[in-house]
Amino acid sequence: MLNKTSWNEKTKTKFILNKTVTYHEDENDDIILYYKSPQDQKITTITIEDWDFFIFYFEEPTTIKEVASEAFLDEGISSQMTKEQLEEKLYSMVMDRCMYNEILTFYEDQK
Repeated sequence: MLNKTSWNEKTKTKFILNKTVTYHEDENDDIILYYKSPQDQKITTITIEDWDFFIFYFEEPTTIKEVASEAFLDEGISSQMTKEQLEEKLYSMVMDRCMYNEILTFYEDQK
């Protein structure tokens, strides 16, 4: 779907956290995310850190452009990169970490 779209369309595509994903905080205050691996169909876990926290912006249907706009209001982020660089990093996170593992899905697929 995304391979034939423009950059602007890609950043305006709505994603949502997969309904099957769960998470909780462990005894070390780490957030552990559970998802079913599409490759082997087994429940898999990851510890949420760094850029992975952006996953939680997608608890409601939203776009990369919307997440970048909201996150860019944070001075810690906006002082380190441009909004366009932030969009690129978010797109990479969504594709690499989430779409491959189906932690995020296209919102249209869950309607």
